[in-house]
Amino acid sequence: MLEGSRQGGQVIARQVRRALGTTAPVSFFDSPQSEAHWQRFLTFLDSHCLPEESLVAVTAAQHAFDDYLTALNEAGETRSARHSTSES
Repeated sequence: MLEGSRQGGQVIARQVRRALGTTAPVSFFDSPQSEAHWQRFLTFLDSHCLPEESLVAVTAAQHAFDDYLTALNEAGETRSARHSTSES
């Protein structure tokens, strides 16, 4: 998940720069890791993990993302409820 999120951060950084210009503060998203680093990481995983272990890792990551989505949805519902109450 961490390596994938680093790559996702680079995508976000590019989008922010495109929208706000090259001086936009994107250091939080812009990981210095390269495509070569990602390939080395994948090679390491392939040589050190059994296929069953990979399946366990993928399943755990999917559960983690499901939990993130649930938390974000619940936070959005709470925020929406607060907003509609304040308008009354």
